[in-house]
Amino acid sequence: LLKEQVGTYFSSIKKLSSDVFGINVFLSESLNNTLQLLIIFILGISMIGVFAVVIILFFKGFMLGTTLSVIILNYQLKGVVGALLYVFPVMIINILIYVFLSFFALHASIKFLKALLKKDNLNFKTFLGKYLLAFIISIILIIVTCMLDAYLTPLLLKLFTFII
Repeated sequence: LLKEQVGTYFSSIKKLSSDVFGINVFLSESLNNTLQLLIIFILGISMIGVFAVVIILFFKGFMLGTTLSVIILNYQLKGVVGALLYVFPVMIINILIYVFLSFFALHASIKFLKALLKKDNLNFKTFLGKYLLAFIISIILIIVTCMLDAYLTPLLLKLFTFII
């Protein structure tokens, strides 16, 4: 099933269809990634955030690894080139953005938990200001990477379709 989806994806890349290139991709990727970052942000304020954020990061990495494995499985040695073009630069930057916000979310969850258990005072306004700034920076960066993903990545992968 995954091999078929990867094959379909690369045939769409070859044609640069609207499924893989352009404003539709940009809007859907932006919405998807922004919602995921919003979920991480909200979970950072909650007590269950520690576990949920780690699970989200795990699944993001698992999905990326599975996709890369299927590309390499489908196209053998040539698949390494395709996998590199798929990952660089957008996926690498995305992973860094998710790790950046997840760090702040985990830090926030732990701080809130410590304040609750130890009855410590927490300057909520200052702390939330820094956390909100990290979230805004993450959103801006993810929108830039979504633009790259919608317009640059398909062009790079189209080059890959010439060698497969």
